[in-house]
Amino acid sequence: MTVRDGRGNMVADRAVFARRFGQRLLGRMGSPELRPGEGLLLKPCASVHTCFCRGAMDLVFLDDADRVLEVAAAVRPWRFRGHRRAAAVLELAPGAAAGLVAGEPLRFGHDRSQPPRRTAQAAPACAVESGFRRRPSPACRAVLNPTPWT
Repeated sequence: MTVRDGRGNMVADRAVFARRFGQRLLGRMGSPELRPGEGLLLKPCASVHTCFCRGAMDLVFLDDADRVLEVAAAVRPWRFRGHRRAAAVLELAPGAAAGLVAGEPLRFGHDRSQPPRRTAQAAPACAVESGFRRRPSPACRAVLNPTPWT
């Protein structure tokens, strides 16, 4: 994922979006120090700690419209930071958030060099109706299971 500021300048070109609870819980703990261009977006998140982190990082607190609320520069390991109105936190390499100011919007995009993530497909209507308790109708068998029923 890429991150750009309101002026179109690249903030991070190799950012990761921590979608699941476990990803947000672990964050950067035990990982090597962030290199220039790397980042981690924690959403939803209003506060972070840098316990067990191996180096300093810039923290950018964002509201629900992805506008910068506060920038905490070069936060060292074993520190705690938070913002009451934050909906997300962007962790960046030290110095990467130097040009960001409060109120500035951030734009998140996808890196075109990486394939898009696969998303779960919705179950066919006949599978939802049957709840897989009964055998599906012959019309749905090919959709639910491409191999013949035994």
